[in-house]
Amino acid sequence: MERTSFQSEPVDFNGLALSYSPALLLDGRLGAAITDDPGFREWCEEGFRVACWAMEELASLGHLPYSRDAIVDFVRGNVFDLDDEGGGFMPRLAEHIGFALGGLSAIALV
Repeated sequence: MERTSFQSEPVDFNGLALSYSPALLLDGRLGAAITDDPGFREWCEEGFRVACWAMEELASLGHLPYSRDAIVDFVRGNVFDLDDEGGGFMPRLAEHIGFALGGLSAIALV
């Protein structure tokens, strides 16, 4: 079932309620083969929400959640570790890119 509106629940980061909106995404200059994929939008939102949650968790442990190394690891783990067998967390490229774009967009806001 594809979502038609983007009125998600706000996520909390250090007391700041962030609500996902496609307008918050960084300009990725991605081609239509990626952005027209049905899973792209959904995974952008999921990446945004997961990044906010992860930053909150890491900050509560005293770690800097948006250090250069953390961001590089995030991109490597979500774009470059594609599961060729199709049974992994996100087997499709558009979903990987959407998740990473959503996550990087959340990081850029804080």
